[in-house]
Amino acid sequence: MVSELRRHAIKALRWAEQFTKTDMLYLARGGFWLFLGQVSAAAAAFGLSVAIARFVSPENFGSYKFLISIGSVFGALSLTGLGTTLVRAVARGYGGTVRAAFTESLRWSWPSVLATLIAAGYYLFRGNEAYALCLAVIALAAPIANAAALYGPYLSGLKDFYRNATYWSSANLATTAMIIAAAFSGSFVWLVIAAAAGGGASTLVTYALVLRRRPPRGGVDPEAPGYSRHLSLINLLDTVTGQADKLLVYHFLGPVAMAVYAFAVGVPDQFRALIKSGARIAAPKFSEQKFEDVRQGTASKVFRFAAIAVGAAAVYIVAAPFIFRTFFPAYLAAVPYSQVLSLSMLSALGLVPLAALQAHAKQAALYRYSVTANLLQLATSVILIGSFGLWGAVASTLVNRTLALLLPLHLLRRAR
Repeated sequence: MVSELRRHAIKALRWAEQFTKTDMLYLARGGFWLFLGQVSAAAAAFGLSVAIARFVSPENFGSYKFLISIGSVFGALSLTGLGTTLVRAVARGYGGTVRAAFTESLRWSWPSVLATLIAAGYYLFRGNEAYALCLAVIALAAPIANAAALYGPYLSGLKDFYRNATYWSSANLATTAMIIAAAFSGSFVWLVIAAAAGGGASTLVTYALVLRRRPPRGGVDPEAPGYSRHLSLINLLDTVTGQADKLLVYHFLGPVAMAVYAFAVGVPDQFRALIKSGARIAAPKFSEQKFEDVRQGTASKVFRFAAIAVGAAAVYIVAAPFIFRTFFPAYLAAVPYSQVLSLSMLSALGLVPLAALQAHAKQAALYRYSVTANLLQLATSVILIGSFGLWGAVASTLVNRTLALLLPLHLLRRAR
C-alpha cells in the first residue's frame, strides 16, 4: 500500500514538471524536510512571541530588538560569506572545507568583536550598564555561533536535507526555550543573554554532532578563501541595510515603536522564510549544472511559484486581525502594518536567481546587486522613516523587497 502511494506520488510530481519546468522530485525530497524544519521554527517563534507579548513590556522588547540588531550589524564585519562558499565547495566534492571554514570564521571574527566591545564601552561610559553588559555578551558569543552555524551549509552541500532540518530545528528549539524562560523575567538583559550565549552553546553542540555523524570527506576547495572574502564584502552592505529599518525606527520613534514594528514584520517574515527554503534547496543543484541552463530556466520558474506567495499573503491579510486579537492583544496597532507587509512575501523568490549567481561565482553581478539594492534601501529607509514614521518603514520595506525580487532576475538574465 505504501509503495503504491509512493509510486503515484512520484508519478504526480513528474507530471507536474511539465508546468513548473523544475525537478519536482528533488524539490519534494529536500523541500519536505526543510518545510517541516521551517514549520517547527515558525511554531517556536510564535510561542516566543506569545510569551514576550505577555511578560515583556514593549519598552524592554524594543531594547532587546535594538541590541540584537546592533550585534547583527557588527557581526557583518566577520567572514559572513563562508556559508555560501561552503555549499558550493561541498557540492563539488570538497567536504574538508567545513573544518577550514570553521577556523577561518573564528580567526576573522576579531573586527566584529572589537567593534561590539567598543559599543559596549560607549554605553558603559554613558552610564547604561545594562546595554554594555548585553553587547559584551554578544561580542563573545556571536563568533562561536556564527562559526558553528556552518553545519547548515555543510549539510546543504551534501544535500542531506533531512539532517539539516532535524539538527537545525533541534538547535533552534533549544535556543527558543531558553529565550522563553528568560521572557518570564521581563528583563531585556536576560533575553539577550539567552539569545546570544544560549544560541551559541546550542549551535556549537549541533556542529559537533553533525561532523560526528557526517565526517567530512575530500580536501579543501582552493577557491573558497578568495570567494568567501568577496561574498563577505557583499554581505557587509546587505547586513547593515537589513537592520537599518529597525535601527532607524528605534532612533526616530523609540523602543515602543520598535516593538510594534517587530510584531508587524514577524509573521510575514516567517512566511518568507518558508519560501526561502526553495533557494536553499536549489543552491547545491545550481552548482552542478551548466550556468547557461540555469540562466535560461530560472526566471520562468520563479514566476510560476509566485502564485504560492500571493495565496499566502491573501490568507494572512484576512487572518491577521484574528491572530493579533487572540494572541497579541497588546500589539493590535501592528495589524494594518503587518497586513501591508505581507505583500513582501513575494520578494523571497528573489533568492532563487541570487542563489544561481552565487553558485556560479558571478562576482560582478553580485557586487552590482549589493551596491544598487543596499544604497537604495539605506536612502529610502532614512527618508521615509524620518518623514512618515512606521508607515515610512513599511513603504521602505515594500520598495526594497520589490527590488530584491526583480533585480536578481535582471542580473541573472544579463550574466554570462
